[in-house]
Amino acid sequence: MQEIASEKIAQIALENSGLGYFYLVIDTGVMNYSSTYSIILTGKEKTGYSRNDFLRHLHPDDVSVRQDAYTRAELTGKVVYEARSVWEDGSIHWMHVRSTFLTDDEGRRIILTGTLDDVTENYTQRQALAAREAMFRNIIDQAPMAIAVLKSREMVIEVANDRMFKLWSQDRPQAGKKFASLLKENPGTQIVGALHTVYDSGQPIYGHGLRIMPERSERQQEQYIDFSYTPLLDADGTVGGVMVIGADVSDQVRARKLVEEDEARFRSLVEEAPVATCMFVGSDLVIEVANDPMIAMWGKSRKVIGMPLEQAVPELKGQPYADILKGLLITGETYSAEGAYAELEINGQLQGFYFDFTYKPLRNAAGEVYAIMEMAVDVTGKVLSSNRLIQSEQKFRSLILEAPFATALYRGRDLIVETANPEMIKLWGKNDSVIGLPLHQALPELEGQDFLEILDEVYTTGHTYNSREAGVTLASLQGGLRTGYFNFTYKPLLDNNGEVYAILNMAVDVTEQVMDRRKIEESELFSRSVFHNSPVAKLVFVGELMIIKTVNENMLQLLDRDETIIGKPMLEALPELQSTPQMDNLLHVFHSGQTFHQSEEKVLLMKGGELRTGYYDYIYKPLYDTLGKIYGIMVTATDITMQVQTRQKIEIAEQNLRNAIGLAKLGTWSIDIATHQIDFSDRLRYWFGFSEDEQITVERAYEPVIEADRARVKAFFMQTSTLGSQGTTDIEFTVSPGGNFKDRIIQSQGQCFYDLNGRPYRISGTTHDITTQRKLQLALEQQVQQRTEELQSVNEELSATNEELFESNKRLTYSNEELAQYAYVASHDLQEPLRKIRMFTDMLNKKQDLQSGNRELVQKINRSAERMSTLIENLLEFSRLLKSDMLMSRIDLNQVAEEVKSDFELVIQEKNAEISIGPLATIDAIGLQMNQLFYNLISNALKFTRPDVDPIINISGRVVHGEEASALIEGPLHHSSYYHILVSDNGIGIE
Repeated sequence: MQEIASEKIAQIALENSGLGYFYLVIDTGVMNYSSTYSIILTGKEKTGYSRNDFLRHLHPDDVSVRQDAYTRAELTGKVVYEARSVWEDGSIHWMHVRSTFLTDDEGRRIILTGTLDDVTENYTQRQALAAREAMFRNIIDQAPMAIAVLKSREMVIEVANDRMFKLWSQDRPQAGKKFASLLKENPGTQIVGALHTVYDSGQPIYGHGLRIMPERSERQQEQYIDFSYTPLLDADGTVGGVMVIGADVSDQVRARKLVEEDEARFRSLVEEAPVATCMFVGSDLVIEVANDPMIAMWGKSRKVIGMPLEQAVPELKGQPYADILKGLLITGETYSAEGAYAELEINGQLQGFYFDFTYKPLRNAAGEVYAIMEMAVDVTGKVLSSNRLIQSEQKFRSLILEAPFATALYRGRDLIVETANPEMIKLWGKNDSVIGLPLHQALPELEGQDFLEILDEVYTTGHTYNSREAGVTLASLQGGLRTGYFNFTYKPLLDNNGEVYAILNMAVDVTEQVMDRRKIEESELFSRSVFHNSPVAKLVFVGELMIIKTVNENMLQLLDRDETIIGKPMLEALPELQSTPQMDNLLHVFHSGQTFHQSEEKVLLMKGGELRTGYYDYIYKPLYDTLGKIYGIMVTATDITMQVQTRQKIEIAEQNLRNAIGLAKLGTWSIDIATHQIDFSDRLRYWFGFSEDEQITVERAYEPVIEADRARVKAFFMQTSTLGSQGTTDIEFTVSPGGNFKDRIIQSQGQCFYDLNGRPYRISGTTHDITTQRKLQLALEQQVQQRTEELQSVNEELSATNEELFESNKRLTYSNEELAQYAYVASHDLQEPLRKIRMFTDMLNKKQDLQSGNRELVQKINRSAERMSTLIENLLEFSRLLKSDMLMSRIDLNQVAEEVKSDFELVIQEKNAEISIGPLATIDAIGLQMNQLFYNLISNALKFTRPDVDPIINISGRVVHGEEASALIEGPLHHSSYYHILVSDNGIGIE
């Protein structure tokens, strides 16, 4: 019973998990199975089915997969495979089968039992993921910027485009290698470290203007790149790799460097200015730059650079200059003063000085005042030498009268009201008649109050007195007395001897703020309990300085602060919010009274000692007093950092894909096969000449396709969307939208997607403008065709010429054979008479009684005969070797010419001729021909002479090449040299 219960429990557990269960008794063929098993195999719940009944639902193409699994089971005892089942409605589903053979004590297999799981959805998702992966790789390859994907913490290069490999100075793709192996030791360590940081933290790293020097660059010009290292998340949300993107920003960096150089020159001008010059930046009046004269004027060191003015020169507190400077940040108007009095601490002693100075606001490109330049000249000596006291008092009185707050000057121990600006007179509830009166007479209502005694003490001690929210009873302009509250200062003024001669009184009426605060405090007693127990973070600021009035526990946790921030100004408690939109929005709400809502605001807060980024929904709601005036702001905030970061990761992945498509200048499209709804991206709409809001139908989509391509494109896409097609598209065609739109040759690639039943439901893909590539290809093909036709024409001409040459060679061969026969016969017949001439000359030469003159003639005859014999032998040799290249030999033209000249010795003497033979070369030639050449040339020159003129014959030669040879002979061989023989005379010439 317990075994049956256990088996029943196991079956129930399998059913609840969505798995089908079966077991088969091998000997009997009896098969038991669960209802889920039959549903997964057939689509319906079946009873009484045998094993063969179920096997009929196995897809025919997967029968071999099942057989292979059972073959492996012979060794392992386990059957595991994935296959398709064909349901009774014809739909196809994927299933995962796991089963095990059970054996008896003898090891015989008696039962096969296992489970069946429907994995159709999982398989479809894997198919879709593979399609997206292929598209992603294609986009990376075509992207116009450097992109790479590095997998695992070892940073193995999974995919990278050519631009990235070029950036890495790699000639060939290096996919599958570790990124660190491509880099030099030092730079590689830094880059790989940054990649590991991204991988470990899951946070991207962005770099701007990184300087690199291309190793193989001929110009060796520095380059700068912007880059990003973005973590890539796996399906479970863990970091599986890093995407690296780089872009060349060399031009921008060089432009910024020019700006920095301009700023450096500006600083240099300030430093070298002959007068005291400095520049204050921002509302805190930070000293950005100051030259040595200005620093000496302040009596400070260069440590003040980078400090706020009131911190660098603290003695200026209570003096009007900081207020004037801050006012200029708002008005933007230049402020100048002459002989202005200021107190500065020099060598540890507070001293009075007079200056001529100018405050010049500086504006940025947006026209906003971002800094103030001050130029000052110390005119203390000048002012003191020309009635120092009168001028200083006049200027001081002017400053008092123009001060933006209530100010008065009391002179002497009697506290004579020397001057008071309109704000102070109005505050007293008086008129100008009080000027010149002692203070106790001008304001008799002060009797019995402490102020006159305090003033006397300030005059005696020389110590400044400050008070906040002091209650004072004064006259009212409407009559009677009124009680007000003031922030005021009694500041003693010292003469040159350090003695107090007057007191400066500055006051601000804060009566309304005090009254409002008291009313608020009373009204808030009831709501404070609700406020602190609120489930959301809440905080209350009061006043324009945003003093933290109260804060609940949830807000303290959100800010990572404790209750010590209560009573502090916002920027003191939360200094990281200085110059942020949060502060600007608070001030806007305080002044406008408009509630401000903000969702998903990115805020940097100091938590755990470091700035951390968070995202918050918050509301700024103005708080009103009983008079309807705004006295504070309630802040309600909710931390939504985790939600935003999760969404951002998804958006980043989608944006990376969109950016890659945009950078590759691709158009995207999709077609819903069921509804025929077509969606084109903006770029593709422009290429097709469609407006942004035009509804694209199927017929409208084909209209811009030229007539020659339209039918082909329609047939192609119809075939792609039919059941059983390959599911991919790759086609080129031309679109001609007309109007102002140009014709384009485009390449469209896409993927067809199928539902669970294998039916196509959508085609989507990308389109690339390949007009330029195809035009270049067409131009190249036309040039090749043109050159081919020209080559065919030349070949035809060469063929005709070869035929003519062949006929000419035949005739020449015949002539040469006849000539050789003639030369042989002639030379053989000439030998006999020549031997007789030589024999007779030898006989004459041997006679003893032969006169010396005759003997010389005989010797000449004998030499001529010998030369004739040589010529006959050469002619005979020529006849035997006419067809052989061995006729050619090295011939010294000087020797040939001299020998021919000797043949004409008698003629030369007879005509008193002069023959000059210049240095001639030794060339490869036929000796007989060269002899005949010189013989004919000299013979003609001696024959055709002028009467009564002695013949002069000059023979010379030189080597010629190229164009010079072309001018002398027709069709010279390329890269060959020729020897040009020149013979000139003063004869009658030949016409």
